[in-house]
Amino acid sequence: MSGGCGLSTFLMLINPEKNLQVRKFLNDFYQNIKFLKKKQIDEFKWAVVVDYLILKSVFNPDLKNFIYSKDPDIVEYYFPIKLYELKNYWFANYGLISKTLFNYHLHKWKTNNDLKMLLYLFGGTYYPQPQQFPDGTGSLYFDKDDTELKKNRLIEHLKKSNRNETFCIALNIRSFHWVAVNSVIDNNTLLINNPSGGQNTLRFDQLDSQYRFYLFSYDLRDSIILNSNVIDPFDYGLEEYISDSRLGHL
Repeated sequence: MSGGCGLSTFLMLINPEKNLQVRKFLNDFYQNIKFLKKKQIDEFKWAVVVDYLILKSVFNPDLKNFIYSKDPDIVEYYFPIKLYELKNYWFANYGLISKTLFNYHLHKWKTNNDLKMLLYLFGGTYYPQPQQFPDGTGSLYFDKDDTELKKNRLIEHLKKSNRNETFCIALNIRSFHWVAVNSVIDNNTLLINNPSGGQNTLRFDQLDSQYRFYLFSYDLRDSIILNSNVIDPFDYGLEEYISDSRLGHL
């Protein structure tokens, strides 16, 4: 799916195939998004749901307040940018999602803020890293002089996973492609799960500042999505019934 690497990377981190509670939620939620049910997107139904959650979080008061408690900058600065980029009257003013707007957003490349939002909703925590030249992302990147220190930081982060809390890492490559870090091999090589297909390896000596690592953990017991009835797919009551022609187009 074009533009879907960020959504796929999030899904690989949260692992619905292993986490039955997550899988059931995604499958059930997808069945309720009636105005999007088409055979050609069934293959990507989990990505459809999490992308829909990103858009709903901009307006749903419970989700919006929850994300604010985790990361105020996303609500104060990123949400207005998203509204401006989408340029849709009905969404910007009422939170209504038309087919046209949704299909546009589904294929739009996802930012680090989108992945942070999704992890927060599923009980996640983000661990910003110190940067020599802060850029606001909190991502970890490699410089020539600190490879060993940062390599050990990544390895130790992944080792922290326990019965209830999973520690995971999303990697953004050269500002255009997301992958999920799987593990470290022989202390010198990263094994990554690539949405473009299969598993790839990256040696630590190949990394530079254009490889940005985002360190997360999540505990599903803390998920506002799984453990609270805070969102109805049609919580504004109109999307299922109003056609694209009435909602307007981008």
